[in-house]
Amino acid sequence: TNGCLDENRSGTKAGHDQLALYTGQRRSDLIKMKWADIDERGFIYVIQQKTGKHVWIAIHPILREVIDKIEKVGEFILTNDSDKPWSQEALKTGMRRILNTDIMLPLKEKTSCCMACVSQQPKSYMKLIATKKR
Repeated sequence: TNGCLDENRSGTKAGHDQLALYTGQRRSDLIKMKWADIDERGFIYVIQQKTGKHVWIAIHPILREVIDKIEKVGEFILTNDSDKPWSQEALKTGMRRILNTDIMLPLKEKTSCCMACVSQQPKSYMKLIATKKR
């Protein structure tokens, strides 16, 4: 496997990277995401652990495809082989493994550059990736 966005992978182990990439959420929020947090309009509802903010995140079409392939076992989206929710440490290890692949190096370089630009105006960036429920 070549890491992130490998279309031949399926199941939860394949979904954690795309869930992180397309929602922009912290590990602590990713592991708490439940199937019930996905609504029929195509949004994931998150109460962010660090900030306590309530946000609705639009599900990108690629993420929708990934989510549809994940076997729904239990209430949490990300589960391990024992059908238990992932721990932050397990998710961190999985993400680190992906980030250290050759395919990710160009993306890491571009992301660093973009994040430097975004850091100048973080509120406008957050408006692009999250929508508050009204």
